[in-house]
Amino acid sequence: MKLLINADDFGLSRGQNYGIIDCFKKGVVASTTLLSTTQAFEHACQLAKQHRTLDIGVHLSLDLGQPVLDSHMIPSLVSQPQTFKRYNLEANELDVSEEEVYKEWRAQIEKVYAHGLTPSHIDSHHHIHMMTNIFPVYTQLAKEFQLAVRFHPRKWSDEQIQAYQPLLDGLPHADYFLNSFYLTSITPEFFANLQLEENQIYEMMCHPAYVDQWIFENSSYNIQRSLEAETLQSERTKAYIKEKQIELINFEQLCNLKG
Repeated sequence: MKLLINADDFGLSRGQNYGIIDCFKKGVVASTTLLSTTQAFEHACQLAKQHRTLDIGVHLSLDLGQPVLDSHMIPSLVSQPQTFKRYNLEANELDVSEEEVYKEWRAQIEKVYAHGLTPSHIDSHHHIHMMTNIFPVYTQLAKEFQLAVRFHPRKWSDEQIQAYQPLLDGLPHADYFLNSFYLTSITPEFFANLQLEENQIYEMMCHPAYVDQWIFENSSYNIQRSLEAETLQSERTKAYIKEKQIELINFEQLCNLKG
């Protein structure tokens, strides 16, 4: 059984960046996804270049940070100049131009390449890529850039899964996505209680950080990020993973296994 622990929100703040790097160096994080729309993006790029074995992806955004493109190029995505709209995340689709989403997300991916990094995978903030009218844009970009993807159909009906899953053909992704390392489950015992099947690959999302002023003032999920950073570096966590004979991998390895 293989487990891919991906840290989302790289680039959110300096505290987020340092938390992710420490969980990579001293803990069990193998991959991270980088926001190219947020204020600590440049800092994250510097750290990534200092830790070249950290597997980098792109954390695509439509609701966090500032758009990469000028507002006049993506009017359906902004509420005021250089400010993303806020969306009802319980909806099945977004009231936006899919063409503009394609342009903005392509620009976000290209920005990461332009800073000297080569991403292996993509996902998105708030799983917004799983909106039914956005998912085809997401998979198109993954195919164009030859990137692995996160697939998380938690809110999809069986009919939607059947209709949209063919878009994943040829795109490496984990067999299962774990979304439960959150709030009260942020302890080493989370790993002791994992029930994973043999010969399957699992992806687990996390958001480890050291709480700095930006996170404290702008994220309701703040102290929990610090608990994640502690848990993901814990010797008990490492011991549970070893005891269960779980192999930790990154997205680059996933691509080789699924290629």
